[in-house]
Amino acid sequence: PPHPPPPPACRYTVGPPSRPTAEIELHETGFAAPADGSNILSLKSTPQGRVFMAGADGFIYELQYGSTQGWLDVYRSCAKRNRSRKRDIALQFVKSALVDCADPILDMNIDCERFILYTLSKSSTVQMYDLGAEGDGFAHVASMTAAELLAGLSKGPGRDSDALRQLGEDVKASIRAAEQGRLNPTGETELINALVSLAPVPSCDSQQMQV
Repeated sequence: PPHPPPPPACRYTVGPPSRPTAEIELHETGFAAPADGSNILSLKSTPQGRVFMAGADGFIYELQYGSTQGWLDVYRSCAKRNRSRKRDIALQFVKSALVDCADPILDMNIDCERFILYTLSKSSTVQMYDLGAEGDGFAHVASMTAAELLAGLSKGPGRDSDALRQLGEDVKASIRAAEQGRLNPTGETELINALVSLAPVPSCDSQQMQV
């Protein structure tokens, strides 16, 4: 007969103590992978079970895991794979060696409807990755800085909005900080983020906007 499932590692109750509405159980998966010194700032998953991580080193990692049936037992495999483009990896290495300044990914979000992964770095650079029609791929599509985004939005109908004017001021401040080589208290070059968060827009709310 099949073995009974192991008991949960911990259990959380949702709702008021006198009238709980649901329970959340966390189980030990048996999967583990070394971080290799990477400081993970954000973690997102897809309905297909893929797990992506954003690092303070500016790279995107995917936790690849699975099981293989062997002669005597089932063997689990789990590894952290760097999904960033080779050009980005080389550029980040050279940049860190010369100016000791990384561009960490502060926010990452997944549009599970369109299978698109978005990242936002501290320097307000937005990158877009296509996960494929079935959510099982990974391809870099585009990269846009806050200045490029501002230039594109300035040609649209909302060019006179308060939000766009504030974005323009933030972009100018970040450019001045970069040109002056301003340092933060830790001695690293200061990066002012004009953009602070990403939020995918579902198609039922807009057919023109995606994020």
